[in-house]
Amino acid sequence: MRNINTRGVLVTGAAIVATVAMAASADTLATLGGAVGWGREMKWSLPVSVDVLALVSGLVWLTAGLPEAARKLGCWLTLVTVGGSMVLNAIGHLVSTNHIVVGPPLVIAVSAVPPLAAALAVHLAAMTAQGGRGPKTDTAPVSTPAVPDTAPVATDTARVPVRVPADTATGTDDTTDTAGAETDTAPLPSDTATGPADTLPVPFSAPADTEPEAYDTDDTETDTGRSHVMPNAGGRLSDAELDAVVVLLARETDPPRSYREMEARFRELGYTASAARLRAAWGRVAAPAN
Repeated sequence: MRNINTRGVLVTGAAIVATVAMAASADTLATLGGAVGWGREMKWSLPVSVDVLALVSGLVWLTAGLPEAARKLGCWLTLVTVGGSMVLNAIGHLVSTNHIVVGPPLVIAVSAVPPLAAALAVHLAAMTAQGGRGPKTDTAPVSTPAVPDTAPVATDTARVPVRVPADTATGTDDTTDTAGAETDTAPLPSDTATGPADTLPVPFSAPADTEPEAYDTDDTETDTGRSHVMPNAGGRLSDAELDAVVVLLARETDPPRSYREMEARFRELGYTASAARLRAAWGRVAAPAN
């Protein structure tokens, strides 16, 4: 004797029972639909609205993997539609056996069943489709924010403090010569070689960097036999021109001017140079006496 497949028997029996029961219910509900005014074809809309909705709701309720909210709604709809089908089947048999006379309240109540069933079926389908066969909870999975591909870009170069060299080293523009940022604080040679007074004579030596540039003129002669021309005032003087001006202004008088007198005469004639450059030129051309 072959082994009997118990599961197969149960499934087959359940399918036969459900089919026969739904057929009997459908016939009664169709009779009720015809009694309240539906025609020959449309009277079958009542059993479809009730029994088929009960079947679909039961499948949603018993299917694992659907959203929990959809399964709860399926359970509720299954119980409601099965109970409603039982009530409508009883009313249909009472109507068909002339125990109940069809009146307006019964017509209104039965006519409201298909639209209500349609709304519940759409709601159940929407809730079922939201989660598909994913997790059993109705919460959507939270995606992890993507890590940016690029790391923060560091600045190309750091700020480096730059010290601007002094005017005497690079020969900057005249605007720095007259600025108040330069101060004459470096130790400078004294105005005189022999005493603290500014009026004492100071021996001079011709600067080395002025040798290549000779100014041929008949205006002023130095003790060395070289002649110099006073550069025009108002422009920026090169180091060689500044040395020449300092020499000429200092040797205009006899005895030669001191540094203070030379500086006053320099400014009086309209020449411009910073105090640091003027003092450096004085140090180059006014060598202290040995």
